[in-house]
Amino acid sequence: MSGPRRPKDPGAPWGLPAGELTPVRGAYLLQCGNERYCLKPVTLNRREVQFVAAVLEHLGRAGLAGVPRLLPTLGGEPVGRMGRQRFQLLQWQDGREADYLRPGDAEAAAVALARLHLAGRGFVPPFPRFRVLFGAWPRRWRRKRAELARFAELAKSSARPTAFDREYARFAPHWLAEADEALAELDASPYRALSAAARRLGSLCHHDLAHHNVLLTADGPALVDFDYALADLGVHDLANLLRRLLRLGGWDPAPGRSVLLAYREAAGSGPAEMSLLLPLLRFPEEAWQTGRQYYVENLPWPEERYLEQLARKHDTAPARRACLAELSVTASRKKRGA
Repeated sequence: MSGPRRPKDPGAPWGLPAGELTPVRGAYLLQCGNERYCLKPVTLNRREVQFVAAVLEHLGRAGLAGVPRLLPTLGGEPVGRMGRQRFQLLQWQDGREADYLRPGDAEAAAVALARLHLAGRGFVPPFPRFRVLFGAWPRRWRRKRAELARFAELAKSSARPTAFDREYARFAPHWLAEADEALAELDASPYRALSAAARRLGSLCHHDLAHHNVLLTADGPALVDFDYALADLGVHDLANLLRRLLRLGGWDPAPGRSVLLAYREAAGSGPAEMSLLLPLLRFPEEAWQTGRQYYVENLPWPEERYLEQLARKHDTAPARRACLAELSVTASRKKRGA
């Protein structure tokens, strides 16, 4: 396991006896007698820790099944210090990690999301602006659109263009047109009214739907690792889940329809909120992210890796557009019995 050094007395800040540590995905399984805990290194700052603690406390009070309970230290703190390292202790959750290409697993993740979003109603963030995205999408998308245009200009104006520069400049007009289309769809949608209502009523997003954060347990699907949680419309999470699933499946719309229907059945969401899905999925997030990785973050990847990302985006563009058109029809339908 890479990362923090193995703590010598891992249960001490929580008053637990010495236990057995087993590395699991960047954290540890801590076994103390018959009790099992997740000992997780903390990389979040103080405000982030407080925000996540407030999320877990709210979900626990709401009775969401499977939500991990954060255990305070003997001093009542959400984080325990061991030397220079910081850790959190949570209840261990048994379960099988989801595999989004395994039949039924993505639908189970959709149900877990729906339950989270229902339980998240009434959440009051501990800080009024921190990790609160109600109404922020147009501003954030326009900023990303401007950065996309800047990356395209850097690619075109390079004195010694690389293969990546040439490919990025070639594809950029398509991505910019997609960004404009997504922004126009968002402006025509009920986004602002839905955001204002969600701000008043409270709403939560998990915001990190990697397959290993969805556990299939004996009591049903559950979500773990809320480090990136934020206050926003639930459809934000649903779009992220669909994007992961559809990319894996080559933009075949059938699994997406199944997940969308599973979510709507569990959450009771109607066409108004679902109308936001199309612009969310259409916006060229991955193209912006790849440009940022290359031109801003300068990630030390081989150029072949960057070129593979661009080729995949280009090659799947027709299937992606057709898939989004089909999902739009599914999203706009009224629920059965409504």
